[in-house]
Amino acid sequence: MRNLIPRAAALAGAGTLLAGLAVALTAPPASAGTEVTCPQDNLQAAIDAAAPGATIEVSGTCTGTFTITKDLTIKGQPATTLDGGGTGIVVTVDQGATAVLDTLTIQHGNTPPGARGGGGIVNDGAVTLEDSTVSGNTATLGGGGIFNDSGTVTLKDSTVSANTADGGGGIYNTGAVTLKDSTVSGNTANDEGGGINNNSGTVTLEDSTVSGNTAHFGVGGGISNNLGATATLTDSTVSGNTPDNCTPAGSIPGCTG
Repeated sequence: MRNLIPRAAALAGAGTLLAGLAVALTAPPASAGTEVTCPQDNLQAAIDAAAPGATIEVSGTCTGTFTITKDLTIKGQPATTLDGGGTGIVVTVDQGATAVLDTLTIQHGNTPPGARGGGGIVNDGAVTLEDSTVSGNTATLGGGGIFNDSGTVTLKDSTVSANTADGGGGIYNTGAVTLKDSTVSGNTANDEGGGINNNSGTVTLEDSTVSGNTAHFGVGGGISNNLGATATLTDSTVSGNTPDNCTPAGSIPGCTG
């Protein structure tokens, strides 16, 4: 006697199989970030090849200069370093691009004479630094650590330290800069704004510290806030800067010295 599957059950099973097949054929593949291990991998090539909005996971020390022209996240490990090697600006973020730089050390950038500034980072777009350090960079003009040229810069749990420039040893701003739980320390300006030179635009500090910065021949060892610019401090400290802390005196809410 034959063991026959009832016709209705067979049809139901076939429908389930076809539905599962349709899902398998139409479901998009799971997205995966690009992994770059330096020095053997080329980080700039990975940046160029990445789709807008992608995440590049980086480890090791990547030496060179890097330009970001699209929305992108570069996420490092605790020991990941982007090293300019003294050959130019370490990271440039172009206008219209939004970049997140996460868990990175950005160091040894150097702009040639006549360049607009920015040894570590030049930003024309929007950049967020998270758990990162910008240190040991040099600019002939403004922004040894970061030169924000009418863009938006946000620092979260990050440090800008031991950078040097003519003005704005740590940060030079003509756009909008916000520091949250971050530190600007040990930077040097030959002219004004050892820590931050707010040339125009806005600077906002929240739970942050500006300390131990120096303006050799100018003013605003901590923060120099130029006429027409706006700087606001909330639960923040500006101290131990030379020759003074905030200039002009009384121009920055929450800052004295």
